[in-house]
Amino acid sequence: MENSADIAQIVGQAAKNKPLAQRALYNMFHREMLGLCIRLTGSNHLAEDILQEGFVKAFTKIKSLHHNGKFHGWLKRIMVHECMNYQRKAMKFEELDNYTIADESDEDDNWYKLISFEEINKEIDLLPNGCRQIFTLHLIENYKHKEIANMLGISVSTAKSQYQYALKLLRDKLKERLL
Repeated sequence: MENSADIAQIVGQAAKNKPLAQRALYNMFHREMLGLCIRLTGSNHLAEDILQEGFVKAFTKIKSLHHNGKFHGWLKRIMVHECMNYQRKAMKFEELDNYTIADESDEDDNWYKLISFEEINKEIDLLPNGCRQIFTLHLIENYKHKEIANMLGISVSTAKSQYQYALKLLRDKLKERLL
């Protein structure tokens, strides 16, 4: 990937509606953003559609970006919001406010080291949509539960309980693989 000064220069050109600069930004970031969209939607086809819409929105609003060197984070935020906006209407979150995970501190803390990254990713992809998105946003993309709750129009406690539920499902499925 280019250095931040090069990216800032390309962003400046893209803000002037230069197609070559827009293409360069797309080429630099489309794989990463597609991966993000796939993780959040669970669908390659849907992720590709959202990716295109996200880039169109980014290039339409690129003049509002005040610091060209922050394009990557700004673009990532657009993609996350596009994914959430698209799926917010279709998703139903089960209220799990009373859901708690049993204390597993007595177990061996290194059990997961026996499982490959690819297997873990496969199981994350198989989580139910709502908890998979919250899991991905919180653990992988570092969003706070309050931010997730605001994006999805749910309570913070629902975001937290869905995350805990995703952890439990993931842990149970991965441990099954070890048996």
